[in-house]
Amino acid sequence: MITLLSDKLTVEVSAMGAEITSIKTPGGSEFLWQAGEAWKRHAPVLFPIVGRLKGDAYSYQQQAYTLSQHGFARDMKFSVLGAEPDHCLLLLMDSPATREKYPFPFELEISHQLKRNELETVYTINNPGRQPLPFSIGAHPGFRCPIEPHESFEDYYLLFEKEEYQLTQLNGGLRTNETTPLKVPGKKLKLTAELFAKDALVFEGAQLNTITLASSRSNRRITMRANQWPYFGIWTKPGQKEFICLEPWYGIADHENHSGALDKKEGLQWLEAGESFSCFFSTAFI
Repeated sequence: MITLLSDKLTVEVSAMGAEITSIKTPGGSEFLWQAGEAWKRHAPVLFPIVGRLKGDAYSYQQQAYTLSQHGFARDMKFSVLGAEPDHCLLLLMDSPATREKYPFPFELEISHQLKRNELETVYTINNPGRQPLPFSIGAHPGFRCPIEPHESFEDYYLLFEKEEYQLTQLNGGLRTNETTPLKVPGKKLKLTAELFAKDALVFEGAQLNTITLASSRSNRRITMRANQWPYFGIWTKPGQKEFICLEPWYGIADHENHSGALDKKEGLQWLEAGESFSCFFSTAFI
């Protein structure tokens, strides 16, 4: 386990999945969901896909492949390239096991940098191959909600930048043609379990740059900045009131009518041979 320290936070990062497993204040308040029965993860990395493929399968150059939801990076051990008191760098490379599901050479570097009460995460994908590399990358951190023991899920709200958004509706985890407006009077959306009865809130078209999860009963706030990420998801398991995930994505689930052909998949990034792609987001904790 890697430990990052500042005067405001202690952050723990596992080499398994390059996953952050704890974000605590000096007083012991834990911000990150602790992989309980409701959801047995903390903050998985989504690579080389985000979301679900139709039938958990795709085709590429007349070959069929299977790939489960959100890809395989979250369940693989990364190499630790560097670990300092406030920064760590981890690496995952392709292998015979990954090429059975995803026939592309790749290097995925993940950097976590702690700056007092703010954690910055950078994803870098390198293409060491000779052909274009198709991929998606995304974050899926789950935050405790409520954070403090005297609070409830309904004591929290989401603070947005605008008062109206468009949501993409899902069917069995796949995108549909249906969109619905999300109205946010005063830019505040009170949390209720009913918000997620039909799955995640999915925003397409770079609608979100900054979002805050805040308590109406304490000063606890979590603010995520993910400027110009093309997709964003907000999710918790239907019916539960213990955590909420704020998820910036470069990629998205298949459409329910998708043919399965990888070169026709919406939301993929295509990286030319020898090139690199980087994106980052930051999360501040109070």
